[in-house]
Amino acid sequence: MKKRVIDTHCDTLMYYSKDPSGFVGGDWNVTLDKMSTYEAYLGTFAMYYDATVTQDQRKEQAALYRSAVEHLFSTHPVAPIRSVEQLEAFECTGGCGALLSIENACVFEDDEAELQAAWDMGVRMISLTHFRNSQYGCGNLANTPEVEDTGLTDRGREMVRLIERQGMIFDVSHLSFKSFWDVLETSKQPVIASHSNSFAVRDHGRNLTDEMFREIVKRGGLAGICFAPHFIAATEKVQLSQVVAHIDRFCSLGGEKCICLGGDLDGIDSFICGLEDCSKSWNLAEELLKHGYSESLVEDIMWNNARDFLLKSLPREQGARR
Repeated sequence: MKKRVIDTHCDTLMYYSKDPSGFVGGDWNVTLDKMSTYEAYLGTFAMYYDATVTQDQRKEQAALYRSAVEHLFSTHPVAPIRSVEQLEAFECTGGCGALLSIENACVFEDDEAELQAAWDMGVRMISLTHFRNSQYGCGNLANTPEVEDTGLTDRGREMVRLIERQGMIFDVSHLSFKSFWDVLETSKQPVIASHSNSFAVRDHGRNLTDEMFREIVKRGGLAGICFAPHFIAATEKVQLSQVVAHIDRFCSLGGEKCICLGGDLDGIDSFICGLEDCSKSWNLAEELLKHGYSESLVEDIMWNNARDFLLKSLPREQGARR
């Protein structure tokens, strides 16, 4: 079994944008040396924007991200993954790769122009909200009884259409439940929940109900298993076997081809025992084998499912828009 991982969400760029020196030999959860322990490691590097700060502060962060991305790809042996051809070449050569995403589009002002600018920068995945509401709709804070879930705004529905036309991948992990269904009503393309687990196993507002996951499966989408302990269980310490329970649930819903990893590394401050950084993500593969999962299914979860999803979702180089 090849030791390869695709992870659909990390927050490492937040650290990198402040001081890139920690990317080699640092104590971050995702570093070049930790990624390099695999035959191939493809991480999705998110640009997170905070809806609670001023727009000027968000624009300052956007400028830092642009500089960080340029520095990352020009300084380190990390392959940018923006197209089908780049992904296919990366799979052949192995090494370290990075896909870019935006976590919370609240930074946008001119939706169409800024979406195009993000695309030109290499962003291929985007979410409309985070914990709190944005101009596009309700974030996952609305998945609590104290907050009204009004779903997407009119601007949010129009943004969904723009994203679909651009060819970007919808990330639904931080949407409220109603916003999730509004996105799927407005768009017919496959979506990814980049870092979400099973609500049936752990009833947390960041997780996917069975109905939501079934719809993701029906569309040929993807769900990344998140390593945040409080999304997995309410116990003081969370073990690898408790992570497997979420994968078991998704598999029972017909999702064997729709599960991957979405660790949220460098975005969490507590850890599942054995999943403390990206070099240890393979411990989950070993745990799945102990639980009777076949090598082929483990390879699907660790690599093939996300690879196949990206191959059908990324553009081909001869045409950015599909």
